[in-house]
Amino acid sequence: MRRSLGALLAALVVASACAADGGASDAKVVQLVMTEFAFAPSPLVLGAGDRVALKLVNRGSVVHELMAGTGAIQHDGGYTDDLFAGVDMTIRGDVGPAHSHGAFGVKVKAKGTVTLTFTVPDRTGTYEIGCFEPGHYLAGMVGKIVIE
Repeated sequence: MRRSLGALLAALVVASACAADGGASDAKVVQLVMTEFAFAPSPLVLGAGDRVALKLVNRGSVVHELMAGTGAIQHDGGYTDDLFAGVDMTIRGDVGPAHSHGAFGVKVKAKGTVTLTFTVPDRTGTYEIGCFEPGHYLAGMVGKIVIE
């Protein structure tokens, strides 16, 4: 009986630690498709405070990037108000070449998939998403994220 109780307590400790770590298993999977030159769906609707695994699927034949915020600045590539600034995020998958902008951004290799797991910031409103690979933003690779 003591062994059974000990094993049960150990299992409960492990289970509660796994639940508390904010791992991907407790995240709602949301998919965003990248193509030449669009994001779908747009708008992408997320709930403030929700734990999400945002699956970026690049169906295009070139590298694409995801940045989010407001105040697009094309000469630097990126946004003056970065939606993901300070957000604790896990990134897994076919990440493209290193990001060179001052704000958060992730590049996805051609035909690749990257999953971003994070808690949606409590910043309700509408934000722009864009790809700042050379020429992509100007070609219309722009969308919206709505946080409710």
